[in-house]
Amino acid sequence: MGPTILQDEDFDRIPLSTTRFSELRALNQIYVDKTQLIYKIARQRYPVYLTRPRRFGKSLLLSTFDSLFSKGLEDFKGLSIEKLWTENKTYPVAKFTFANYRLSSISDFNEDFCQSIVREFSDILPHPEKLNRTAATGPNSLLEECLKQLTGSSVVILIDEYDAPLTHTLDEPDLNKQIVSYLGAFFNTLKDYKDSCRFIFITGITRIAHVSLFSTFNNLNEITLDDDYSSLLGITESELHNYFDNYVENAASVLEMSKDEVYERLKLRYNGNRFSVHANESVYNPWSVLSFLSKPHNGFENYWYQSSAGTPTLLINYLKDAGHAKQFSELSESEELYVTISELKAKSEATQIPMNLLLQQTGYYTLQYNSEADVLLAYPNEEVEESIFNLKRDLYNLKLSSKTNRCMLAIPEYVDAADIESLKTVFNKIITESITPDTGIFNREVDIRNLIYISIPDSVIYKSRETVNAFGFADMQLVTRKTKLVIEFKRSYKTEKTTVTEDQALDSGLKQLKEKHYGEGISDKKLIRVAIVISQEKRALTKWQILDV
Repeated sequence: MGPTILQDEDFDRIPLSTTRFSELRALNQIYVDKTQLIYKIARQRYPVYLTRPRRFGKSLLLSTFDSLFSKGLEDFKGLSIEKLWTENKTYPVAKFTFANYRLSSISDFNEDFCQSIVREFSDILPHPEKLNRTAATGPNSLLEECLKQLTGSSVVILIDEYDAPLTHTLDEPDLNKQIVSYLGAFFNTLKDYKDSCRFIFITGITRIAHVSLFSTFNNLNEITLDDDYSSLLGITESELHNYFDNYVENAASVLEMSKDEVYERLKLRYNGNRFSVHANESVYNPWSVLSFLSKPHNGFENYWYQSSAGTPTLLINYLKDAGHAKQFSELSESEELYVTISELKAKSEATQIPMNLLLQQTGYYTLQYNSEADVLLAYPNEEVEESIFNLKRDLYNLKLSSKTNRCMLAIPEYVDAADIESLKTVFNKIITESITPDTGIFNREVDIRNLIYISIPDSVIYKSRETVNAFGFADMQLVTRKTKLVIEFKRSYKTEKTTVTEDQALDSGLKQLKEKHYGEGISDKKLIRVAIVISQEKRALTKWQILDV
């Protein structure tokens, strides 16, 4: 049986940019059924709060709640919740997307906020004509007028990106302070009249303490770190296979890879996100996976950072501070970062979120269980690790030149010809253009290797790193149709107690290549193994030697 041939209409079923659940279902687009978890949340009668990084589907989730409460099971035919949901009553839904409000002045913010309240409640209230709509009316007063007209769990309130007005105005302290006051009053009013609400759901990216959200709702159910909901947003391994197998098969055909190879590459590239300490499984970034499956001919690109999801305003503003920028520039993959469970659960003011927690909240770090007391923070996948390097480059305006990008196109030619000198020249161009003069990157072999690795586009050559065999992990592999090049990097350096010369580093690399049998196995490709020296003193790759078989 040959591979499945996909038609144009098949690609129309990939819900890449669809954020409205009713539209997704009407267009017969693929919906990864999360409704068993949605049922558990929607049954609750108290406010629910969830944070996740961008591009993980928060807006679609809110739209799903909107459809469930406003239309019942009309859009849920064939989904898990159809057999679970027994609530026959429907509810009017008021939706607020705080990211849409103007932030040029507090009057603009106030006007947009009030207009959204009037718009959302006009068709809900028994007497909308009685609302005081003067410009002097604040959003909390207007909300109070609306909720006073409602009784007995009459309305559903959905709030998206509650923290956006705060994180976008950090560089304007006076405006930020006023917005904090407005939001605090709004949530206080919502708390006072929560009995008028059947369901309240609030999303954001960061866990900000000073908007009265947490202090006001004494029964707020925060599910951000809840193990039961760790896979609520994102695509699990089984979901990828169950819903998108035909698209993976198509990608394998387009890229002339086996389907297993595509699955493995997808896992390394886009999986690994864990949103609770004891999560049973990690999830794929849905935006990145769907982007790849939509256009596999583009290769395994960095879709998350390209979409600006990797550069949230709060993080950029935070890193503009000189002290924070220096701390960020010195972050190393080789360092193990731990936070206590209490630190992870703590709320902070926007300007005082510790860097490691801010990077976790914005999606750069994921959670890995360590002990009952603390958690290891780590990069979830290659795409995010690459985004860290891209963010550092953008922060210091360090862009690879067009000349270097053109040089990288010749890497497959250099690999096939075993032209290691030319390959080393390209690698050194990457290093030189990607670091600042005061960098400590040459103190860490792994960071140099990874900088080179993430700079080589997937579209240029098939690449892998820390490729495992029975004896250990090879640093890097570059593979063409004809050749497999295995590279072992070793660092020469000098400290008060230890000196490793370039020759010693080279010998060490060659010995490891031989003893660990890197690259060996059944293959029709020519195997080339090379040791390359990273010189701390010369701040460059220097000596190299091919291992004689």
